[in-house]
Amino acid sequence: MYTKSCVTTLTILMGLATTHSSMAAVVDAVEYYYSGHYFLTAFQDEISAIDTGAIPGWKRSGYTFKVQSGLLSNYSPVCRFYSVGVSRGSHFYTTFPGECAWLKTEANWKYEGTAFYAQSAGTDGSCLAGKVPVYRLYNNLLSGAPNHRFTTDATVRAEMIAKGWAAEGVAFCAESSSSSPIDPGLAQQTAKMVGGTWTFSYTLNGSQNSDVLSFKTVVGDPLSVGSPYYAQGTNQYGLPATARYNSQTAQMEIRSSFLLPATDYYSMPFNGGSVMTGCYYFLPTNEFTPSGSCTKVVGTRR
Repeated sequence: MYTKSCVTTLTILMGLATTHSSMAAVVDAVEYYYSGHYFLTAFQDEISAIDTGAIPGWKRSGYTFKVQSGLLSNYSPVCRFYSVGVSRGSHFYTTFPGECAWLKTEANWKYEGTAFYAQSAGTDGSCLAGKVPVYRLYNNLLSGAPNHRFTTDATVRAEMIAKGWAAEGVAFCAESSSSSPIDPGLAQQTAKMVGGTWTFSYTLNGSQNSDVLSFKTVVGDPLSVGSPYYAQGTNQYGLPATARYNSQTAQMEIRSSFLLPATDYYSMPFNGGSVMTGCYYFLPTNEFTPSGSCTKVVGTRR
């Protein structure tokens, strides 16, 4: 039985009405957090907006799971609602037809359409073979405002319950889980590179050089030791550029593809400001780790 207090949810600063494709494809549902609250989205435009800082404050938690973007046999639409008339707006998701229909009649909830598609869990909370349960937890107003969290990770579920959150069973079943229990602070550190345009200036072999890079979004890379996120972008040639904060070296590592089969590499400490200094290295085709002497480089953002 779901009560009204159990369906108020997740605070976020946007109320975007997003359209979606009717063609089914497996996509990531990405979890974000801000000021003790959690938000979930599988819409790429929202993911890009948050990752690039267009919607400030929200950062990736490091957890994702996979869902369907379109309707398939034995799947249900996951209804998405946005709370209105409260001090902090919230999003809520449900695959239960009765709950979805009831919330559509409630004045304090705005129906935003289908968030994605998923299989419903059995009455005992079980999922079919090959699917994973998505647990729903409610914060019991511990932050002063309601919020729900949806996770496939049993450890996260246990941690939230220990913090005083209420377990509300299995919300639906995901395609698979790609949870990455890594320090979200690393994502925040890397995300500081996003926004504005960076110019890296250095003198090499007597010539003054300026490389222009712009980073647009942060992507999870849980298989990378010490640097589980990287910022994606491009350089002045339109070629790929990446930046990642390496927790093992406490350095921001920046790589920029060169017109030749080589890479410009920068390594420097970074506190999130608009100026940083460090080392530049030119990496030939097959080299990944910098070697040789450090060429001083200054990076500025405008």
